[in-house]
Amino acid sequence: MLFRSDAPVSLEVPGAQLAPTQDERAGRRLLAFAVLLLLVLHGTQLISGSFTRTYDALIHVYFGAHYARSFFDPWESGWYTGFSLTSYPPLSHYLIALLSGPLGLLGAFAATQILALVGLTVGIYRFGRVFVTARAAGYGAVLLVLSSAIAETVQVFGQLPTTLSLGLLLNAIPFAVRWVRTGHRTELVRAAMWTAATTAAHHVTTLFGSVFFIAPVLLAVVLEGASRPRPHEDVRGGLRRVGRRVYRVAPRVYRSAVYGAAAIAALVIVVLPYWLWSRADPITQVPIPHGSRANFLVRRDFGFMFWLVPWATLLPLYWDAVRRGLHAHRGLPRWPIMASVLLLSLLGTGGTTPVPKALLRGAFDILTLDRFTFWACMRSEEHTSELQSPMYL
Repeated sequence: MLFRSDAPVSLEVPGAQLAPTQDERAGRRLLAFAVLLLLVLHGTQLISGSFTRTYDALIHVYFGAHYARSFFDPWESGWYTGFSLTSYPPLSHYLIALLSGPLGLLGAFAATQILALVGLTVGIYRFGRVFVTARAAGYGAVLLVLSSAIAETVQVFGQLPTTLSLGLLLNAIPFAVRWVRTGHRTELVRAAMWTAATTAAHHVTTLFGSVFFIAPVLLAVVLEGASRPRPHEDVRGGLRRVGRRVYRVAPRVYRSAVYGAAAIAALVIVVLPYWLWSRADPITQVPIPHGSRANFLVRRDFGFMFWLVPWATLLPLYWDAVRRGLHAHRGLPRWPIMASVLLLSLLGTGGTTPVPKALLRGAFDILTLDRFTFWACMRSEEHTSELQSPMYL
């Protein structure tokens, strides 16, 4: 016997939506699990010395050894005729030097990379909380640890400044969001300090992170303000619709500009020694050969290494994550973030299309473009994590 009902059919899983306190607890448990999983998967390999067979790690150990011998003298005389370490952001090497006393140089690198990965895991959780629920952000942290992009960056390339600086940047952005939303000056100071630390770890992350991470997030938060009446606002009249929206977003635009000025000031202060050195001893930058700029349809080996491997764990869910990312979350529009992800994904294709070279111009022959794929993978985590939440299973 068939029964008809005019009630709409719900595909929501019973119990999938949690109360705020339960959601917070679930997110924190998932974050703790992600950190534990990180220590098991990557921590054990780093402690065993797997990084000594990677591409970049021993260069950073070498720089750290210099600061361990002479912490305040940037001149390194042991490489050819000598050079100034002012030419490279020092934070990761400072940490290696400080930890080398009790742990030795190799142990210090392993410990610093583990700290960087923990910071990145916490950062992706805190960053995801801006756009998704706490539980979904927790799943994003777990996906980060399991992602092939992290495995390749850490266990094949041995890139320490990349992981350290991105973790610092992701932890800076939630403070900036709180400052723009609330106007609390403490949040502005915290955001500026974390941004300065990001620059000290890797200035390129701050320069491009301002475009692909900070700007889209602040744009989304400013647009969010258009639908949030200000205190004591007369919503019944007095202002037309457009004027009312301008009135609502004006404080957030001002605070975004203040944070932008603070971030630029932090960048200038931290990078000032490098700029002074480069002016006193200018160099002519020549193109740096790198497989990430190749046409991946012609050089499939490079395409496998710099595109397919980092995307391997996220690619099956990519387009559905993009689709979900185009929808607002609790009044917060997410299309600026997804536009950033799509552009990063395109830049990561190297010379496969003419678009990256047209956008980057001269920087195309200097930058290693795998960083854009890595950032795109990290940016996709918070939206891909929604697919793992029981709400969508």
